[in-house]
Amino acid sequence: MSDEKFIECRICGEKVPHIGKHLETAHPGTTVEGYSETYPGAPLMSPALEAMIANKVKERKQAEASAQKMVAQVLPFTPPGSVVMKPMHEVFELPLSDDLRKAPARGQSQGDPIMIEVRDLAGMSETDKEMIPEIDPGFVFEAGSLKDAVMAIQLNYPLLIWGMHGTGKTSLVKQVLARTNRPWVRVQHTETTEESHIIGQMVVRNGGTEFELGPLALAMIHGWTYVADEYDFAHAAVIAVYQAVLEGEPLYIKEAPEHQRMIKPHPAFRFVATGNTNGSGDDTGLYSGTKIGNAAAYSRFGVTIQANYPARETEIGILRGRLGLSQDIAEKLVDFAEKSRKAYTDGELTLPISPRELIRAATLAMVKGGMFRRGIELAYSNRLSPTEADAVSQTAQRIFG
Repeated sequence: MSDEKFIECRICGEKVPHIGKHLETAHPGTTVEGYSETYPGAPLMSPALEAMIANKVKERKQAEASAQKMVAQVLPFTPPGSVVMKPMHEVFELPLSDDLRKAPARGQSQGDPIMIEVRDLAGMSETDKEMIPEIDPGFVFEAGSLKDAVMAIQLNYPLLIWGMHGTGKTSLVKQVLARTNRPWVRVQHTETTEESHIIGQMVVRNGGTEFELGPLALAMIHGWTYVADEYDFAHAAVIAVYQAVLEGEPLYIKEAPEHQRMIKPHPAFRFVATGNTNGSGDDTGLYSGTKIGNAAAYSRFGVTIQANYPARETEIGILRGRLGLSQDIAEKLVDFAEKSRKAYTDGELTLPISPRELIRAATLAMVKGGMFRRGIELAYSNRLSPTEADAVSQTAQRIFG
């Protein structure tokens, strides 16, 4: 027998390729650890077996490298690109308040402006540039949630934003990405969303079949921000796909051909989810179809933000900035919104008016020549019960006349 293929068991002298297997059958009760303690330095496997294992590890690493190279040939891997550091208040066109300054250093009366990363357009492909959302000059940022969202994206922490409908969850993400030059892809989760819709599937094309990568895989390859809207609507099978990705691991697509099977995340790839709940269930009864989420899945989000209705002055600013309303009319609309939300909290209404619905009501009112009560009916109160709609109408009558 070749000395390369076998080693000698120090207990019985038998020639074997691997001591572990031998101990299980010839010396039950003796573990590999115990054997090594009794016979320090004794080999545990033959040189030939060690070489074979090392060769298999090398081949696997080469295959992975080859697969990634083939993916890059099919869908070119965008270079990470460079970033420039800019003051946050300038990027988001905000006044330089204390909220947007660092803590003052010793000897300073005021801290320096907070600096954030903005991706350099010069290093991007035309496709990447097309995927950057457009800036909405009328969007009003709230400093606290803005800083938290920017922090999550800059640190590459998966971000979850949840809250009631119309509170600007997706809009916040969209405008942060727009002003920091980050391309995005937005996916809506519904009852019919399946794993294949996320990672990809085989399709018939040009008389043959090929694997078409889904939006998650494309975002990981190109370095886009993947926004999973209505995350709490997603089925468990879809959530399971996200688990490894949320940990920064590659996406493995077992159905794909070898060159598309392992998708490693681009350095600029980010993951953001939005929903009406934080995975603990809906206790309002407003969001039918949302699911109680797996706690382990939600624990993978590095930053969680609860989106609330904006402060009074912020909401007035939103209405004036978006629609060009006078201060007086904007204040009356917000007065109405605050009263309806209080009535909802007190159990007098089953549905509050959201900022999105308030903007629609104001827009419709302007189209109808300033009929704000009618705008409120069309955008909001016609979805309430007759009794509730009558109460809302009386409130609007007192405010708008």
